[in-house]
Amino acid sequence: ASLTKLMTASTFLENNPGWDSVVTMQARDDTIPAKIYVRPGDKFKTKDIFYATLLRSANNAAKALARSTGLAENDFVDRMNQKAARLRMENTQFAEPTGLSEKNISTAQDLYKLSRHVFADVTFLQATTPKTFTIATASGRRHHLKNTNKAIDVPFVVIGSKTGYTHEAGRCLIMKARN
Repeated sequence: ASLTKLMTASTFLENNPGWDSVVTMQARDDTIPAKIYVRPGDKFKTKDIFYATLLRSANNAAKALARSTGLAENDFVDRMNQKAARLRMENTQFAEPTGLSEKNISTAQDLYKLSRHVFADVTFLQATTPKTFTIATASGRRHHLKNTNKAIDVPFVVIGSKTGYTHEAGRCLIMKARN
């Protein structure tokens, strides 16, 4: 499910064109159910799209984030799978960057390996733990994002979290917290 977006964001970071680079939303990015409500042609900084991918779990943001690297989607997905192999995620295969495809498969143990990798990076802490975050188009139109993880109100220090849901996967959650 949307736990895939952790790998999408991690692969993006290895191919980041720069946080201030601008990505233009395209009609083909529009994917339901989880998305940011934007129009084709809206322009965002990649940092804002990164936050929308992780905090809001926006599928259209994940597609735009992958595209912002300059890689074709199939090349980006190949890099996701190469990274999974480097992390020794032996029972994982990615087919696309949003997590919506039932062809994206993994195990709890492999996702644990991924979470240990990504949550060691403060960038993921900053992008997965706020309750809300505001992004803006290049023209200044603001979008207020709410975290999809309702479990961040816990009596612990949440270091990183990501939710996901598809019919095939059910409700998914990865969370790292400190007592």
